[in-house]
Amino acid sequence: MSKTENANITMEQYIGKKKGVEIFGDIIGILLAVSVLAGIIFTIIALVGGGANAQNDMWDVATICYYLIFMLGIVYLFFVFSGRFKRRKEYKKSIKKLTERNLLELARQEFAPAKNKKQVVIITDHFLYFKSQGIVLPLEDIVWAYMQLIYMSHGGGQGQPYNYRPWIYDKFGNEYTFVSLYDEKNYGDMSYIINYTKKLNPSIMLGFTEENKQRYNQLYKKKK
Repeated sequence: MSKTENANITMEQYIGKKKGVEIFGDIIGILLAVSVLAGIIFTIIALVGGGANAQNDMWDVATICYYLIFMLGIVYLFFVFSGRFKRRKEYKKSIKKLTERNLLELARQEFAPAKNKKQVVIITDHFLYFKSQGIVLPLEDIVWAYMQLIYMSHGGGQGQPYNYRPWIYDKFGNEYTFVSLYDEKNYGDMSYIINYTKKLNPSIMLGFTEENKQRYNQLYKKKK
């Protein structure tokens, strides 16, 4: 994709475009539905059909369908319970929340001129856009943010950086994070974004400290 094509990506395409794994999950879901329908149809035909041979043939086909239902069902349940469809759900929630707060058009307008739309996170004057999570988060909602860098252990000592996680919390008690393999440039870009949110929203608690943790838990954490 050229820089020009990349620049023309809309906000909805950036946070809502289906990934290959999500498309594969959809295909499995469609095949599962077709197998269930076919199994029901051939079972009915076998029960009310004509001769014994025809009935046996229909039972054989129905049995094959039920085997497919079992195998495809296991795969589809894996997609459901592993959270493979979570990004799509979050995308729909983000669009709904922005619409309810009359922020959708502003989010689109601020995203349009963003330069590097290949980044996993984009920041504008009023929003954070999470590509891999399907989320648009208003900066005014953020109350706490920090970066976590995880190191590989060598003989009990601290080794090379392995991966990192940005942690972002909003005033409604929601937590936003993702894990990414460590890359010096990507880590630097994400650290810059985290720190830049403080500039745009000075009330944000920045960095992990016990004081910040206690304050967040007292003021914002959802009560179970």
